[in-house]
Amino acid sequence: MSSKSALSLRLLFIALIFTSSLVSGFQRLVSPSSLLFLPSHQRRSRDSVQSRLFSLNKSQQTEVASLVEEGAAATTTTNDVESSSDQASIWRAQAARMRKEAEKLDTNLTLEKMQAIERKLNNKAWLERNPDQVENMQRQLETLQDKLAGPGTSQAEVEKPTTTTTTSLNGDNGAAAPNGKDDPTSAPVSINEEKTVSQPEKTPSINSERANKASTEQNKAAQKAYYEENPLSGYDQEDLELYTPVVIAIDERLPSNATFQEKLEAFRAAPELQKHFEEKIRKMLMEPIQNVQRLEELKSDYLSSSSSVEKANIKREIDRLKKTLENDSPFVYSDSIVYENLPILTEEEIQLRLEAVGALHPILQAMYKRRCGVNETEEGNLRLAIERDHFEPQLQLLEQVQELDKSSITDDMRHEIRMGILALPVSVRNHFAKEFLELEIDDDEDADVTAMIEALVDQDEEEEQWMSLEDFQDAMGKTGGGEGAEIKISFKEAANELDLPEYDDLDFLDRSRYVKEFIPSLTRLEIIHPPKEDIETLMSEVIDKSVYMVTSKPERFLGGYYIPGRNLMADSEETNSDKVVAVLQERLHKSSLKDKIDLFYIQDPSPPTDEEYELELIDRPVLVAVAKNREQLYDPSNIMLKTSVSLLGLFSVILFASATTGMQPFMKDQIEAAAAGDLSIDVGPILASASQVAASMAAIQAAHEVAHRIIAWRDKFDIGLPTLVPSIQLGLQGAITPFKSPPPSNKSMFDFAMAGPLAGLLLSVTLLVAGLDMTASMEMTAANQLPAFPAELLRSSALGGGLVEFFLGKGAVMSAAAPVVPLHPFAIAGFVGMLSNALALLPLGNTDGGRAAQTMFGRRGAYLVKILTTLILCSLGLFGLDEPRIFFSYVLFAMIWQRDLESPTLNEADELDFPRGLLGIGSAIIVLLALMPMMEA
Repeated sequence: MSSKSALSLRLLFIALIFTSSLVSGFQRLVSPSSLLFLPSHQRRSRDSVQSRLFSLNKSQQTEVASLVEEGAAATTTTNDVESSSDQASIWRAQAARMRKEAEKLDTNLTLEKMQAIERKLNNKAWLERNPDQVENMQRQLETLQDKLAGPGTSQAEVEKPTTTTTTSLNGDNGAAAPNGKDDPTSAPVSINEEKTVSQPEKTPSINSERANKASTEQNKAAQKAYYEENPLSGYDQEDLELYTPVVIAIDERLPSNATFQEKLEAFRAAPELQKHFEEKIRKMLMEPIQNVQRLEELKSDYLSSSSSVEKANIKREIDRLKKTLENDSPFVYSDSIVYENLPILTEEEIQLRLEAVGALHPILQAMYKRRCGVNETEEGNLRLAIERDHFEPQLQLLEQVQELDKSSITDDMRHEIRMGILALPVSVRNHFAKEFLELEIDDDEDADVTAMIEALVDQDEEEEQWMSLEDFQDAMGKTGGGEGAEIKISFKEAANELDLPEYDDLDFLDRSRYVKEFIPSLTRLEIIHPPKEDIETLMSEVIDKSVYMVTSKPERFLGGYYIPGRNLMADSEETNSDKVVAVLQERLHKSSLKDKIDLFYIQDPSPPTDEEYELELIDRPVLVAVAKNREQLYDPSNIMLKTSVSLLGLFSVILFASATTGMQPFMKDQIEAAAAGDLSIDVGPILASASQVAASMAAIQAAHEVAHRIIAWRDKFDIGLPTLVPSIQLGLQGAITPFKSPPPSNKSMFDFAMAGPLAGLLLSVTLLVAGLDMTASMEMTAANQLPAFPAELLRSSALGGGLVEFFLGKGAVMSAAAPVVPLHPFAIAGFVGMLSNALALLPLGNTDGGRAAQTMFGRRGAYLVKILTTLILCSLGLFGLDEPRIFFSYVLFAMIWQRDLESPTLNEADELDFPRGLLGIGSAIIVLLALMPMMEA
């Protein structure tokens, strides 16, 4: 090496040493000891000054560096050499700092894991609840300590303590005095000042030195973060700087005999603090409220959006806002009643906080006590306030126990409540019992804790009733886990059982709202929806990849799961799904899930997105897996209620048949005479006429039900017993015939829906024509023996009224002199049966007409047709075209009993064939003629 190069290196080394001394001098210049000449209420603590120093922006850091360089240049004669040396030393220092930061990354992660394990091992509640995990945690801790020590370093060397570093109690690290001794000039400190803490001792090992240094810095950083969140004095430094001049001014302004309460009121009313208080309230309450409102707006935007890209962007914004609310919320949320992340409050820290709070002005001490739930004017309760402040998260969780339903609190939860109470210091526990629970505490700890548990879980009956307001009314009644199984469950238990995490998921809510609207019967199975384990078994045992290719993971909705995929057995037009459904149903019946799961292949009820419209992906069949409980799915009504309604329907038929005889003037006179005791009156013909009307009506309804059962027998699905529905105008409104198992396809359900009403219409028209023919062929004397029918009802049907006028002569209905028209019992029963079967074909809910519309137009189309039909029928009544109020009563019946669309078939993905579509159109024309009122010429 040349002498010139050696000389340059020496000069560079001298410049480096000199620059370091200037930097040390600058640091001492901004140390707290140099600020002691300021008044006490204006003095800044070391952490405040240092935080300002280390938060300098880039331009300020450059200015500080230039000052250091100028000082170095002014104290040496070799200016040019020293200037370049200073610049080189800065670069060298930056490189060294970056290298050290890189070396600390892995060490910091290890230390974070160690601290998490240590917190659990120091948490008595966690240890008592998880005794079997203690040994495992200790082994993990030893492994991490060995990793931190590095090769060639013992664990003892890592853990050996010393007390050479000082740390600010408000979080920042102070500069240690040389040789490990405290700087005597820094003895007077402010409220949030520094105390000595233990740090690992350095060892000769290089790895150990790095580990100890990293551990020290990590502990300092953790302590800084903790004290920034929980300052010792209970007040942030900025708040102290704002409050201190105000309380001093209050002392000077108020007379010496002013009470302490007057001083507190003066502090709260101080004009210079009002804006500050408003800002505090805004940050604590208003901002979270605004964020909640914004969150609800975003959810509404998400649910109303038709673009998948827009939904993805909105969901990201929702997730960000949720995280903000969770982090900034003033309230504590936890899955456990025991708050496990609460640091240990040592006696040393209590003393530090007592010193810090005790150094505050009495007004600020009182405000701190009040904030902590302690009497602000009572002496000697400062320690209690500090303990309550520290254990506030645990106290919040215990207070929230009272919001739980008493019947849902298990023994494990009671044990958690006990652990949460025992985690509190005795003083805090007693204060909580006395002030919050209003209990008198004895010296028996176990009895006191038991009394506190009972006070927390004990609720009034009115509070329990609140649980019944949950929006899961369809979950009431019988539920079970298998075919034919029944479990009696209260509504309150159902609401508690349905408290699941996915209920906050927007995708779940988005899917569920369409299921609830278009397939509401599936939502009744939510409380027993299949567990994830059964869905995994379904995917492995039942879903054959050669016939159905799953394209994404199962998606939860209210009641079960979607399993998106593609039918690999469809024909070229992808319209035939019977094959894939047959294969999957056969595999399901052979699997372990045959009594647990029902599979349906349906069209996705949610509307296509804009992107799907552009790609013409309108038809989106999807597999649906729900719990197998046919009774709850198809017929959740109470059996006693159904029986009572059917008996009322039979009585209504008999009453209607009797009324037709009573409306005939001749028969009416005979009935009144017989009732008065005239034994010469022969009531046989009257009873025969009424019996013929009732029997004919029953025969029409029987034909309707037999046709239903023939289709069900042909297609091998079960149906329940019909429930007869009474009617004031017609005697019998119709019947509700529920499914007990799903039809195999839409075609099968269409046949089922059309068979009953068409069979009833055929027999009704036959009886009507036969009865009218017999009426027309009778002489006047015989006609007086016939029951009568209101002319107003005859005018309500263009088809029925037209047939009456065709057989009895023009004007027999429209121009009838009397309000009633004598008709043969067959004609009366035929006319009533024609009306009731035509009404049954109206596309409303899960009536026969609603089922047919669902198979023809799909669920969304059937829903729109139902709304349109309801509006038309109601409008007819408003414009006077429904004088007998037949339409109004039928719409009311359908909206109460059969408002929802029908449950799905096994294969709901295929459309109807052309002949069935043509039959549906022809039936609609017949219904229109049967229900259209007669118009005057």
